[in-house]
Amino acid sequence: LPMFDQFDWENIKSSVESELGQKCRGWNRIVTHALEQVRDYCHENDIHLTEVSQIKEKFGELRIYYSDPSEDQMIQIYVGQAITKANVSCEHCGNACQTQRPGGCWRNLCCWCAHKLAEDRKQKPAFNHEAALMMAIFNA
Repeated sequence: LPMFDQFDWENIKSSVESELGQKCRGWNRIVTHALEQVRDYCHENDIHLTEVSQIKEKFGELRIYYSDPSEDQMIQIYVGQAITKANVSCEHCGNACQTQRPGGCWRNLCCWCAHKLAEDRKQKPAFNHEAALMMAIFNA
């Protein structure tokens, strides 16, 4: 994977935003926090900071790729925890969510952000809560 030039361990927030985009405020906070923990841990333990190659969403899941993957268990834990948390958090706001497929693309959006996205696209949400409730009542 090509390494992106703008990753800066001294300005992690900006680097993460340049990879995920500013709309992904929920995921940006999670990834920024995890990479700040990695940076601080490496500084405290005199460990070389690895080069982050890419941070992205693929099929509704967060992916963090870095060169020379560290065998240090704490670094793997920090990155793994961020991925696990992001995969159940709305990429826009950070609320709890489920992976959805609005408009054909997999996204991690809470119900509020999914409805906002649907309104912005002037289409109905992929999941109709009222119809599901009616079906549950009807089938009970």
